[in-house]
Amino acid sequence: MLTVSPLQNVLRQIGLNVVSPEGVLIRTARTWIRRCYACFATTADMERKFCPRCGNSTLKRVSCTVDVDGNVKVSPIESSLLLEE
Repeated sequence: MLTVSPLQNVLRQIGLNVVSPEGVLIRTARTWIRRCYACFATTADMERKFCPRCGNSTLKRVSCTVDVDGNVKVSPIESSLLLEE
């Protein structure tokens, strides 16, 4: 059992099975990216302040999961997050 999420993600990405402290098998690895809520472009550069496509300062941090088959799924931007500065 591991409680450190980054270590869990690395172990999942290299193909090892990981069990959460609650005893549940972790099937996805989670990471963070920035997504523009004006043009929906994405970037993995977390230091970026302006969208690489449209140039607006409309980047928000969103979670991104990778399942066991390697498929990437970006979480939708919630409307409550758009109000945050």
